[in-house]
Amino acid sequence: MRENLIEEAISAMNIPFATPIALFFQYHAYETVLLLAIVTLPFFSRKGKHYAVVSALVLAVAAVYLLKLAYGMERPCGMFSSKVECPLDYSFPSGHVAVSFVFVAATLGTALFPVYFPIALLIAFSRLYLGVHTVSDVMGGIVVGLACYLVAEEIVDSMLRMRKAGGKKGRGKRGR
Repeated sequence: MRENLIEEAISAMNIPFATPIALFFQYHAYETVLLLAIVTLPFFSRKGKHYAVVSALVLAVAAVYLLKLAYGMERPCGMFSSKVECPLDYSFPSGHVAVSFVFVAATLGTALFPVYFPIALLIAFSRLYLGVHTVSDVMGGIVVGLACYLVAEEIVDSMLRMRKAGGKKGRGKRGR
C-alpha cells in the first residue's frame, strides 16, 4: 500500500525538465547505454571485462524476458497517471533498469562509475515518473542487472583462468 503512494506521487509529478529526459530514456535507454559502452569499454583496464559486459547483457535480457513471463505482472499505467502509452509487455522486472545496472556493476570501483551510475538512476526514476513501472519493478531490474553482471564476470574470469592454465601446460610440452 505504501509503495503505491510513492509510485502515485512520483508519476503525478510534473517537472518540466524531467519529462523530456524521461521520454528520451523511454525510447532510447538501450541505445544510450550501448553507445556509452562502445565509447568507454576500451578504457576498461581488466582483461575480459568487455566479455563479461556482453555476456551480462545477454543474461539480463533473457532473465528479464523469462521473469516477465513467469510473474505476469500487469503494468501500473491504469492505476497511476501515465505520461506515455502503456507498453504491452508485463511489468516485472524493468528491462531498462536491468540493462543500465549491468553497466553500473561493470564500472563499480572505476573512474567510469560516476558516468554510468547517474544515468542508471535517471533511467530508474524515469520508469516511475512515466508511470510505466512500480518501485518493485525498478528494484527487480536493479537486482537482475547487478546479478547478471556478477554471474557473467565469474564465468568469464573462470574461463580466462582455465585458458591461462591450459596455455602454461601446453607451452611446457612444446619446449621439450
